[in-house]
Amino acid sequence: MPVPSRFRTLALALFVVPGCLSAQTYITAGDNRLSLRQVLRFHPEGMVLSLPGAQGKSLSAAIDTALEAEPALALQLTGQELDSGLKAGREFLRLRGWSADLPHWALVGPDQRIYAEGTAAPTSTQLFEAYQQSPLHTRAQVLRDFLKVNSDHLEGLARLILETRALAERRTELALGPKSSADALEPTGAKEGTDPTKAPPPTKASEGNAPALLLEELDASIWGEYAALYQRFIREGIWLDAALDGAGPIPLAGELSSSAEHSPGLRALASQLLPTIEEQLRHHPSNEHRWQVWMSLRAAGATSRPSQVLAGLRPLPGALRWPPAAALVAFVEDARQRGDWREVEPILQASFDQTLELLRAMESAAREDANQGAQALGSNGSAGMQVQMGTYFGFGGWNSDVADLLEAKMRLGKLEEADKVFQALWSRVSKPATASSAAALARACGVDSLAQKWGQLAR
Repeated sequence: MPVPSRFRTLALALFVVPGCLSAQTYITAGDNRLSLRQVLRFHPEGMVLSLPGAQGKSLSAAIDTALEAEPALALQLTGQELDSGLKAGREFLRLRGWSADLPHWALVGPDQRIYAEGTAAPTSTQLFEAYQQSPLHTRAQVLRDFLKVNSDHLEGLARLILETRALAERRTELALGPKSSADALEPTGAKEGTDPTKAPPPTKASEGNAPALLLEELDASIWGEYAALYQRFIREGIWLDAALDGAGPIPLAGELSSSAEHSPGLRALASQLLPTIEEQLRHHPSNEHRWQVWMSLRAAGATSRPSQVLAGLRPLPGALRWPPAAALVAFVEDARQRGDWREVEPILQASFDQTLELLRAMESAAREDANQGAQALGSNGSAGMQVQMGTYFGFGGWNSDVADLLEAKMRLGKLEEADKVFQALWSRVSKPATASSAAALARACGVDSLAQKWGQLAR
């Protein structure tokens, strides 16, 4: 069952308004200190609140259903059922002096003003019409108005992108659902005279695992605003202004929607923007955020050979590995999603060889130091001196670099090469846990011969 979009945007609310999570936690935990004012505080767009009746009849599920359907879906409102035995619930009950015998709901503004109410669950249309007649504004509309006056406010633009993305993703889910069609998309009154109900239903993919695609008119009505905002976000380089720790709305908005594969318009946009992303990657190839943005465009269908993204670039002087770790992670994730390891396998092999060469050089230096120390003490330092840097640097253990390379080899049917990589690993530091992990990976790849061979070493 899909998660309602208003809950999927909780993470956005957390960094936009610190303390939102604690308010929700109080409600869930039944904190009697929480007032109605506190419940409404972080929802300037208003909320749909409800109370069950004395006999336990609840309107909550029906309200959630109404909020998740058009036209009320466009409002992106939060519904919350209160408890009449707790402070917030008692205050809600006293707003109009309602009887506690019957269940009750109300569309309430942040100032506790009521704009619609009833004892029977409202329909989606009733909620939408009541909201349109109120002075309340949706989060997206507030951001649009804000940006008209503050057009250079980057975080404001990022937040609007996230708001429009969440709504478009939910509309796409409904349009492509098994029981849905374009008829489910009712007009919201916010578009320029277009009627999504007149659009033909989305097409279903018939070949392999290709994603279902929205038809052009429906696609434009769902994704048009988001696509325009996202294009500006990338073209103007706003996505580059991200915090080092990846926090805040800007890095989140930089990644193309995970539903973009269903939108012909976004798929075309991803192909247009990919060269811009790759140019910036070449300026900062170790930046994880830039690789995540690259991955999001690739997931939408933009084509690019991973081996060519860093073509012609030289590693920084003194760099211990190339490509950077962030690039390898992105390449592997891309290969795993696409089920195609051909491009990433030679990159993983080169990285493995570089690591092995580095460890050998370090071992040689450590062995020389150890021999000199032994000779200074009058002993024969050159006889039988063993130094295994893998013990200290984790090379002899099971790590993601080795696991990814082994998986690539096995997925491509290069079983002899996979076994050679494992034996190189095993010969340095033999650990049963390493053999066990390798055998488990081989079983997951459907390679029983290597699973048995490696598994025997774990006993």
